[in-house]
Amino acid sequence: MKTEEEVITEWFDDYVEDIYSFLFYYSGHAEVDDLVQEVFVKAWRKIHTRNLDLVFRDKQ
Repeated sequence: MKTEEEVITEWFDDYVEDIYSFLFYYSGHAEVDDLVQEVFVKAWRKIHTRNLDLVFRDKQ
C-alpha cells in the first residue's frame, strides 16, 4: 500500500498539467500557480478520506 505522500506526489505528477491548463483557461489570471497549489493543498487535507489504492485515470 502506498503512503499518503506517495499518492499525492503521483496525483501531482499525473494531474498538474491538466489542472493548470483548466484553471488558466477559465481564470486567465497570472496567479494560476497559486490556484493549482490550492487544489493540491485541498487534496492533501482530504487524502485520509480516500482509498489510496483507487485509480482515478489510466496512465498513458
